[in-house]
Amino acid sequence: MSAVGKVTFAMIAEGTRRALERRGDVIAKALLFANDTKKEERLKEMLCPGCAYGGGYLAGQALTRWNCFACGKEGMHHNTAVPRLCLECAKELALCCRCLADINLEIRRRVRIRKGEAKRKTTVRRR
Repeated sequence: MSAVGKVTFAMIAEGTRRALERRGDVIAKALLFANDTKKEERLKEMLCPGCAYGGGYLAGQALTRWNCFACGKEGMHHNTAVPRLCLECAKELALCCRCLADINLEIRRRVRIRKGEAKRKTTVRRR
């Protein structure tokens, strides 16, 4: 077994194998993001492409109470990475329930309300 200090050939081989695996994962996620192949599922869950394909969230495993940012409705979530909007408000506003991005990542000048919904004057202010 050849070694340089405390670095062994096996360590280098394992590190290379893991790096190649990560590269494959990143490429697979980028293809999902670019092609939006699971769009129907993504829209059912009201997730933007970034949240749907971008990777996981750090979360504690505990039932967590949360309130919708828009309507204030209280809910219970299976972990501590709670959504910001309930599904009803996310659909009404066409926003991602996790990160509040436009559901299709379109740049907006104001919050759009769908036809037939209650009219509210809501604007997004630029900083």
